[in-house]
Amino acid sequence: MIIYHENKKLPDKNGIKVAYDKRSKAYYYDISCALDTETTNHIIDDEHKYAWIYIFQLMIGNTFITCRTFDELADVFTDLKNTYDLNEKHRIIIYVHNLPFEFQFMRTEFRFSECLARKNRTVFKVFFDDYGIEFRDSLILSGMSLAKTAENMVHHSTRKLVGDLDYSLIRLPCTPITPIELGYCYNDVKIICDYIDEQREFYGDITKIPLTNTGRVRREVKKNCFRKVIDPKTHKKHIPYKNLMNRLTLGVREYGYAKQAFLGGYTHANARYSKKLLSDVHSIDFTSSYPTVMISEKYPMSKGAYIKLDMDSYAEFDAYLNQCERVAVVMVELWDIETKPDIPDDYIPCSRLMTPKGEQIMNNNGRVHKADYAKLIVTSVDLAQIVSCYNYAKIHIIDGYFYYVDYLPKEITESVLEFYEKKTTLKGVKGKEAEYLLHKGMLNSCYGMCVTDIVSDGEQCTYNKGWELIEQDIEECVNQYNNNPNRFLFYVWGIFVTAYARNNLFNGIKSIGRDYVYCDTDSIKFLNMEEHKAYIEDYNRNIIKKCTECLEHWGLDPAMLAPKNQKGVEKQIGIWDYEGKYDHFKTNGCKRYLTEIGGEFDLTCAGLPENKGIAELTRNGTKVEDVFNRFNDDFRVDAENSGKLAHFYNDDPFEIEVVDYLGNSGKISCNSCCVLFPVAFSVNGNEEYKLFLKYIAKLQG
Repeated sequence: MIIYHENKKLPDKNGIKVAYDKRSKAYYYDISCALDTETTNHIIDDEHKYAWIYIFQLMIGNTFITCRTFDELADVFTDLKNTYDLNEKHRIIIYVHNLPFEFQFMRTEFRFSECLARKNRTVFKVFFDDYGIEFRDSLILSGMSLAKTAENMVHHSTRKLVGDLDYSLIRLPCTPITPIELGYCYNDVKIICDYIDEQREFYGDITKIPLTNTGRVRREVKKNCFRKVIDPKTHKKHIPYKNLMNRLTLGVREYGYAKQAFLGGYTHANARYSKKLLSDVHSIDFTSSYPTVMISEKYPMSKGAYIKLDMDSYAEFDAYLNQCERVAVVMVELWDIETKPDIPDDYIPCSRLMTPKGEQIMNNNGRVHKADYAKLIVTSVDLAQIVSCYNYAKIHIIDGYFYYVDYLPKEITESVLEFYEKKTTLKGVKGKEAEYLLHKGMLNSCYGMCVTDIVSDGEQCTYNKGWELIEQDIEECVNQYNNNPNRFLFYVWGIFVTAYARNNLFNGIKSIGRDYVYCDTDSIKFLNMEEHKAYIEDYNRNIIKKCTECLEHWGLDPAMLAPKNQKGVEKQIGIWDYEGKYDHFKTNGCKRYLTEIGGEFDLTCAGLPENKGIAELTRNGTKVEDVFNRFNDDFRVDAENSGKLAHFYNDDPFEIEVVDYLGNSGKISCNSCCVLFPVAFSVNGNEEYKLFLKYIAKLQG
């Protein structure tokens, strides 16, 4: 049964503004709409898992609608189509928080096109042809769970309800829904609509809301880069920035080198302290690491020049770089390499080796400690770090692409500093929470937009009796990238952003030396704070100097580097910030560590929600030594308590008889579904890592 709970009918179309979108070449009703579903699982065994939708809830403006079957949902869609005269050129957008889940159920029930998916099954936009309805994913837009999205809104107080709907109970489309359960359903779509209301208000109308979170920062920075000026000779308006983009183009092979050289943040544990309980561990982190290096360092500002090097000396290569003031992306070979004894961690990622199978490699939790032979493509920044960290018998630098360098364009520098200033000055200001979160996200996305891949099979998928990747022509994609009139970034910039940030981090690790315990992209945990204050102070002075030189180069005010927060305190970008001291600390390897301060425990363990892990570790008491002892290779949280859900995609039609929790029986038929079911979490210590730890322990005596 279809029920229009509020206003009893759809909003009058004459009261809704219509906006035109140039990209889709269609008109859109400027109204916030949402759809959500509730599902039931029926799991027989590993191969027979079923799920079905027992209620659909929609909100169109302020009208709340529920229905129980796909036929009823189709009737709602038909009502929408007729009320608003929807078609390919006149559309309405309905947001779904985690669209891939609902789409798995709906894709075999409705005809669709314009399906955009980043990879297999991860659709974030789709158009239902027969109804003029375009679905978009609000999860990929907000970047947060529905509960977090609700908490971070300012002008709306709707919150996700917890515990009002027992997911363990089997329900059918005919199972009665209680008022409390209906309230749960209502809040879920109301949150989405409230969130879209705020986005519409911020951007102007629904057509201007970006598809994804990174789309926000792109739009703002592009606007700064594409400012028009009047040519003094012709007196015509033009965009000088486009001249730079016309120069900064990539070749197909050059793109391959750049993509191979791209690495993310450096996260690792010092094997000498792994699995040991430590006391008085200090923590420092960079203030906006990636945005800082976008200001402080120089980047490729010329078309890459391919050079066949054939050099057997790093000193010769380094001298060549310094002489011509260039950076490079090069292919290099090294023989008989091993991390130097005084270097506290290993730098080269095993995943980036182009080494033939069978070569002997000593793997330290994903990093190369020792190898007979290593071949890889790296930036010149990374190569400098590698030769400073490893002993090697021989090096051969084969070839690479070389670039003249300069600071990133003034427009990008200004954008980064504007986002940082907004993040700093708006933090904690009552009534500005949404604006603060927006600019914080935009600041963090400045780097991400630089490394959006040019060619990725995973960014385009289609569905034709099964998900299929759309094979892309690399040459065609690179040519489209080079000739895109809206391009304002250069892919090679992005790979050097992370290279410079890793370089800063690893220099800190080397300086802290034997006291270094753990690091994660922009932070270091270590012992004996007093012994390392001089390094921290020296680094901070140097990074301020480098950032200041960039601003002076562009004629910008250096005060932009240290805006004042609401308390009037200057917050300098880029410096090491002291986070505090842990009373106790233990790491079990990369992305796994437990801390304690004053009896309060905090757990970072990839793949496990923090609160679930702490609950398990403290289940049998909170004595510090006992809790840390439980955090070992045998640490496990069962399926009922882990909070982890696995996905099972059933693409085969099924028809089964089911009895609900009230004793009602019914026949369920479904053409496709997604089953979410709880799974256990276990550390399952890596055997190769265990062997490496034994090797390190033996060296230590």
